Amino acid sequence: MPRFACMELMWGGVEGAKFEPWLREVRACGFEGVALRAATLRGTDGARALLAKHGLKLAAAYLPLHDADAHLESLANTLGELDCADVVLHGGARGGEAERAAAAERIAELGARAAKRGLRASYHHHSGTPFETMEEAEALLRGVHPEHLAGFCDTGHATQDFAGHPAEQRALLFLERNWARMRVLEFKAWTPERGLNSELGEGPCDFAALGRFLSERRYTGWIVLEQNALAPGRLPRESAARSLAVAQALFRVQEAVPSRS
Repeated sequence: MPRFACMELMWGGVEGAKFEPWLREVRACGFEGVALRAATLRGTDGARALLAKHGLKLAAAYLPLHDADAHLESLANTLGELDCADVVLHGGARGGEAERAAAAERIAELGARAAKRGLRASYHHHSGTPFETMEEAEALLRGVHPEHLAGFCDTGHATQDFAGHPAEQRALLFLERNWARMRVLEFKAWTPERGLNSELGEGPCDFAALGRFLSERRYTGWIVLEQNALAPGRLPRESAARSLAVAQALFRVQEAVPSRS
């Protein structure tokens, strides 16, 4: 079974004094790891000791492009201490072809710098950024050397943004076509009613097919679970626990299927 990490944004900001209470809740939900914004790591003293205290690992750190020049080097030092190699770059203005080309050049340069520090950079395809559609995300991967940019898949944004493909298949299709480059997987749900403020398993994305695909490839890396905002009347830990149960069940089903002789 893969390892599951909780993205902090399900709780909102968790830096500083909020950090340890959040870790306690995340661990109680059953997560093995967390995914954090670079700013949270900078704003929290003793993050390494606190993660160890609660038996959690850092799966990935998220760094916006506009902060990378100022903080990439210090982040590399921090991630080395935390035994984490994955930095997820994100952001950039949507624009057109010129803006997309400039963003690709910027990402390639940052990816090369990250590689020199022993990190694996990926880029978070996202609504309103230069790389929103499947075709744009794939063009970025083709245009940057694999040693400088790994693949990233957010199932929620794939379902919302990868127009031109059946909604239930968008995330799986992206993984199938780019599996050799994939490094960071983020499970998120999208529904027409609540957008990305949905719990895992809701909406059109075929998570059962994703579970089969990853099980067939014996994937045991991290899967980050995220939800942009909460369902009405639910606490963060309630939504996180519900989504984690859905994710774990996907792989338990595969384990229960008899192997073919």
